[in-house]
Amino acid sequence: MPFLYHGKHQNVYLAPGIDSTAFYGKADASYLLDGYIRFKVMEEVMREYVPGVQVRLRKGGFHFRVINEPYSSVFFHNPLVLLDGVPVFDIKNNGVRPAQSEEVRGVYPNYFLGPYVYNGLVSYITYQGDLGGFQLDPRVLLIEYEGLQLRGSSTPRHTTQEQQLSRLPDFRNLLYWSPTLKTQANGKATCSFYTSDQEGTYMMVVQGMSKAGLVGSGVMTFEVKRPL
Repeated sequence: MPFLYHGKHQNVYLAPGIDSTAFYGKADASYLLDGYIRFKVMEEVMREYVPGVQVRLRKGGFHFRVINEPYSSVFFHNPLVLLDGVPVFDIKNNGVRPAQSEEVRGVYPNYFLGPYVYNGLVSYITYQGDLGGFQLDPRVLLIEYEGLQLRGSSTPRHTTQEQQLSRLPDFRNLLYWSPTLKTQANGKATCSFYTSDQEGTYMMVVQGMSKAGLVGSGVMTFEVKRPL
């Protein structure tokens, strides 16, 4: 924890927000439910607004039949059903609530996922991306993954006497970072930063691009030693 003793100079973490990228790529059809009359159950939504998916009741079972557009036929098996990217296998009692759902997407040809082949794909997207109150099976194994963390870089400036006389240790390993450093007309640029109290050899990497699109880079090292 390099900034443990530097509360005012901690790295700034930015919330990356909800990842809106669908792993199945671009859907063949998309329906924003706010543009239609709202129904209480998702069965009515699918029957009225999603022509690419047929709703069928057979032998007491509730099924989706996706239209195979390239061949103008109908798939026999259920499609892969997702709620905010989470597979839902019980189509009849899937618990997807129209009031919390913002969008319905459909992928109508066969969908291939590794060794599995699905007869199309139906994806529900909620407003908050939190499953909209959907209760997962208690037997489901939940694993949390640390995703992308967007972060800025803060370099301390010892401009006041209090900061210069401070005895709080500085254990930063990233000393300076600037994504917008520009050279002057002579092709040179200057920057300044303070080293940390962590002794060792540091690497400085400089990468740049000219107005003509030419790229270049350079690497050098310098050493931080304990003061005498």
